[in-house]
This record gives sequence, C-alpha cells and structure tokens, in this order.
Amino acid sequence: MAKEKSIFTKDVVLVMAASFFFMFSNMYCNPLINGYAQDLGASSAFAGIIVGMMSIVSMFLRPIAGNLTDRFSKYSLAFWGGILCFIGVAGYVLTPNSAFLLICRLINGLGFVLCTVCMTTWLSYLVPFNHVGEAMSFYVNHAGTLEYVTSGFLQGTAHCFSTRFGGVSEGHLASLNLGTH
Repeated sequence: MAKEKSIFTKDVVLVMAASFFFMFSNMYCNPLINGYAQDLGASSAFAGIIVGMMSIVSMFLRPIAGNLTDRFSKYSLAFWGGILCFIGVAGYVLTPNSAFLLICRLINGLGFVLCTVCMTTWLSYLVPFNHVGEAMSFYVNHAGTLEYVTSGFLQGTAHCFSTRFGGVSEGHLASLNLGTH
C-alpha cells in the first residue's frame, strides 16, 4: 500500500499561518472593545452595538465576499482584507471617540469577511479533494481553538498595561498577516 502524501504542503502551512495571525489579531481585541468603547464615552447600549458590528457586517457581507472569491484572486482579496483589518485596528488605537470606533469596527469587519472567506476557500483549493474535510477540521478546530486560547491569555496580560497597548499589539499581529502571503 502506497503512503499518502501529507496535506500539509508549504502553501497549506502558509495559509494556515496567515489565518492564525489574522484571526489571532481579531480575537485578541474582541474582549477589550466593550470596555474601551465605554472608556471613550459610549453608553452600555452603544458599546454593545460597537462590539456586535463586526459580526453584523460579517453576516451580511459573507455571501458577497463568497461571490467575489469566485471572480477575483483570493490572494488579492485576502491581501486587501488584511489591509482593511490593519486600518481598522490602527483606528482603534487612534480613535478620539466611540463614533469613530464604530467606523473602525465596520472597516475591520469588512477586512475580517474578506480574509476569512478567502483563506477558507483558498485552503480548500490547496488540498486534494478527498482531504478537504480533514484540512477544514485542522483549520477550524485546531487553529481556531489555538487562536482563542492564545489571544485570551495575551489579552489579559496586555490589559494589565492599557487598552491602547492591546490595540497596538493587535495591529502588529494584523501586519504579520500581510507578510505571510
């Protein structure tokens, strides 16, 4: 019986690494946004809207992003998604008020949608058809769990210093995503 090739080719590992840094940068900041919005003067209700904005944007724009991945380069879309994430995160750090923070969440949400849809689709094209389920399992379950756990641990550490420090370090991680393509 011939030994099957591993699904972990150089391209698969690079896409998974890029996805890790991208998702880590987003998961790292999510727990901080509510308190940060309130520190900027948002009411509890408006802070909740700010927190949820990325998910709302994702819910409505994923079908559009899916159609875009069928028409345009996944690399280009993921690259622009990374740039939008970086702009959104830079805005988190530089925002003067909660209204601007909401705009930054919208920008970050758009980048989040482009990156998640493109990276997932890209990965599914890189592995043999009969191993797509296995690759998606590693991508979603293992990498996703690692992103949440690692970002939660480091987020708690960064919060000891300041909320803005957490945003600065998240922006740095988002820039690592751009460099892995």
